[in-house]
Amino acid sequence: MRAAILRDDSGSLNVEDISIDKPQRNEVLVQTVASGLCHSDLHFIDGSWSHLAMYPMLLGHEAAGIVQDVGEDVVGIEVGDHVISCLSIFCGYCDRCLTGHSYICSQRQEISGRPMEETPRLTDSEGAVINQFTGLGSFAQEMLVHQNGVVKITPDMMALFQERVPNMEGLKHSAFGFHYVREFVRMGLSCFIGFSSLTLPALSMGAVGTVDGPPGI
Repeated sequence: MRAAILRDDSGSLNVEDISIDKPQRNEVLVQTVASGLCHSDLHFIDGSWSHLAMYPMLLGHEAAGIVQDVGEDVVGIEVGDHVISCLSIFCGYCDRCLTGHSYICSQRQEISGRPMEETPRLTDSEGAVINQFTGLGSFAQEMLVHQNGVVKITPDMMALFQERVPNMEGLKHSAFGFHYVREFVRMGLSCFIGFSSLTLPALSMGAVGTVDGPPGI
């Protein structure tokens, strides 16, 4: 699949063909339909948070998509379900989760990826492991995540996402100068950009558009 990979703090993303594994226990494979570009992503891209980066890494954590495959022990999620990503991935069995505090799950780090002895979820053309930001990584055509990293929604909610998305010109000329969105257009993804809080004013005014639009960006 194609993905926009961050390899350093140079301020750019590399659009590459990478390998994605099949879902294992508790994992789901999701086709990315929409992805937001959050300011936290920009902090990594422009180097502000380079001290926290784990290169190479796949950014993006505000996403919506359609489930393509599920691994063993996945409950309540089936192929064809429409889902949105959940930043607060949780295990569901640690003391914190069992006492109603899943937002501070003590096992989040462990379930956000796979053990080193297992086959990585994502690898580049040279076999290097690609790290998923927050255990998600939505700047790609597909996401392979823990089942508690997504939340099922109704199809009409997905349709709403697709209909009310800021156009690319609006993003390109925004306050942050989103020249980064060009990387997504070049990927040829069937995804949309703009579900972070930055785009809410545009959504409230009824801005509509897709990343398939204006050429030459």
